[in-house]
Amino acid sequence: MERQSSYHKLKIILAVALLLVMFVPLAQQRIHFVEEEDLYGVFDTPKNPDVTWATWFDGSFQKEQEEHVKFKIGFKSWFVRLHNQLEFSLFDQANADEVIVGKENFLYQERYILTCFGEDAVDSNLVTYQLNRLEQISDSLEQIGKHVIFIIAPGKGSFYPEYFPDQYQSRLRKKSNYDLFAAALPKRDIHYLDLNAWFMRMKGKTTFPIMSKTGIHWSDYGAMLAADTITKYIAKVSGAPMPKIHIDAPVAADYVAFNDKDIEMGMNLLFDIEDLTMAYPYFEIVKDSLADTVQVLTIGDSFYWQLYHSGMSSKAFNQGEFWYYNQQVYVNHIDTIAQVAINDYARQVLKNDVVLVVATDANLGQMGYGFIDLMWKDLFEKEK
Repeated sequence: MERQSSYHKLKIILAVALLLVMFVPLAQQRIHFVEEEDLYGVFDTPKNPDVTWATWFDGSFQKEQEEHVKFKIGFKSWFVRLHNQLEFSLFDQANADEVIVGKENFLYQERYILTCFGEDAVDSNLVTYQLNRLEQISDSLEQIGKHVIFIIAPGKGSFYPEYFPDQYQSRLRKKSNYDLFAAALPKRDIHYLDLNAWFMRMKGKTTFPIMSKTGIHWSDYGAMLAADTITKYIAKVSGAPMPKIHIDAPVAADYVAFNDKDIEMGMNLLFDIEDLTMAYPYFEIVKDSLADTVQVLTIGDSFYWQLYHSGMSSKAFNQGEFWYYNQQVYVNHIDTIAQVAINDYARQVLKNDVVLVVATDANLGQMGYGFIDLMWKDLFEKEK
């Protein structure tokens, strides 16, 4: 009898637990009695469909409604984070686009690994062809007192190859895009900065990391050092005074800023990954009236975002624009977007005194994102 009573209680407990599992998320969806942390990233929100005779009988309403409810269900973010945490903790898997978990939980996007092995390498003849054109463009601009500077930003894979997962360690290394550019640029009459090589020379010699562990870009501290070097190089090339970059002595921080863990944020985990000790020294762009004459246009990838948001374009580059991947225009330190005017390309570029073309090693194969071909066409083909 006592055994039957215990069994009956167990059934009641299980039934109540099942009801809670079923209805508590629905209650959370309706009244939000617990504050949830949003998932990081960009998601397509399924619409709440309108029911019609047609959508009801062809089944499309039910399918769309199911997707909408699944997206809006209460505690979804917690369940997603729990699932991602289990995948990461148990199997070293990241449920995020292209993300590879390396040794000691160093995080990479796979293309930054593959580019080190030359998996995305373009034909060396194409590099020669594009640099021939870039040299012509540079020479043409020099004649009217304007300058092009090609900048190779460091890559996460090339900086931290020792933490690649074992399955990549046995890959055959072929000549990479970086190898091709690094060998060719010194032989050309082209202004360039190889920040990838510079970062490698500084590796292990700086007090705090210049490349992050759980982010994809240079660390905020590394970006500050890069900003200082770029500004000084522009002054050297242009012969004009540029604002000074003031960086206080770095001090250990008790947190990791978003820029230094952007891959980790996209993984949407329950718990933080143990990170390196980072530093966020005070950073200031100091200029006088003489250092406000050089307007700099930057055409580049996401490695420039940290510099852009620090005020480089608006303060150091005389309100210069940032053409993200040579497609979207960002200006005045505000995320105001317009499209690059392809039909009036050279005239827009030549409004500036200096053009920076910034590419990390994984983007070198994009050959300046079309800048070289568009400028060459406008400068030389239209003259014929």
